[in-house]
Amino acid sequence: MGLHDETQSNLQALIIMEAHKIEKGLALPKPRSGFGQNAISNLVTYIKKYSTRFGPDKNTQIGLDTLLAYYHFHENHGHGNDHLRTVIEGLALLHKQNICESELGGTISMDKAEIHSHSALNIEAFLNSRHSIRQFDPKPVELTLIKRAISLAITSPSVCNRQPWKVRVLQNSELIKKVLDLQNGNRGFHDQINLLLLVIGDLECFVSISERNQVWIDGGIFSMSLLLALHSLCLGTCCLNWSVIEETDSKLRELLRLPDSEVIIMLVAVGHIPERICVTKSTRKPINEVMIIDPPIENIDNGIK
Repeated sequence: MGLHDETQSNLQALIIMEAHKIEKGLALPKPRSGFGQNAISNLVTYIKKYSTRFGPDKNTQIGLDTLLAYYHFHENHGHGNDHLRTVIEGLALLHKQNICESELGGTISMDKAEIHSHSALNIEAFLNSRHSIRQFDPKPVELTLIKRAISLAITSPSVCNRQPWKVRVLQNSELIKKVLDLQNGNRGFHDQINLLLLVIGDLECFVSISERNQVWIDGGIFSMSLLLALHSLCLGTCCLNWSVIEETDSKLRELLRLPDSEVIIMLVAVGHIPERICVTKSTRKPINEVMIIDPPIENIDNGIK
């Protein structure tokens, strides 16, 4: 998809992208007065287009609130902008919002101590305790747990905060079997899977050929967050790759009626963990084969190898 397609999903991504450019500027140590004029102009244009075609909603609200945060920052530093204020007032009128309100866009203030207090967990034990599970308890997985896990995974970073991910939750046993028949990594335990997740990436969130691989990057980051979130809720998971030929991909698309703009990142089998199970050792590479330390810059400058 591209800049001129301007579907609802595409315009939503454009709004979030331009808003995030402004948010990043506001989050710098010393924001430069008047920064991001192109982003401001683009954001206003996209909000107006989206509102005209689809009506104001949370997406345009994010853009408006980011404009408000930008305006208030400059106003507080003695650089008020009457033209921008007039534009914002017009957009705020569409949202039935006061120009002083800003909740969904801009920046938030956090203390180092607060961040550290929330990261004080035994992450080494947590990560080492996660394994791919191929033995599931027949007890159905509660959708409340899946919803909670996805809500946690949504915090994953993505390019310009565009969040291109979606998750299809399959519970019907017949449909799950049809999907698993198209995937070659579930032999020997497919009959134990009573809930299957499809992580999907939306191509309409991207705007140029230079981002052709971004859907897989963002989708991969989100998938790992989802696995860890499910693990934190004591659910077992097994990643099932979707490395298939075009014909197989087309069959699954037809089966699930997926639009052309959505690509399948991966499948995830989810279930409750039995009291006692076997898992693969899956020995990892030693750190010296993974961590590459570049030589000091002064050695490069001196031609030392």
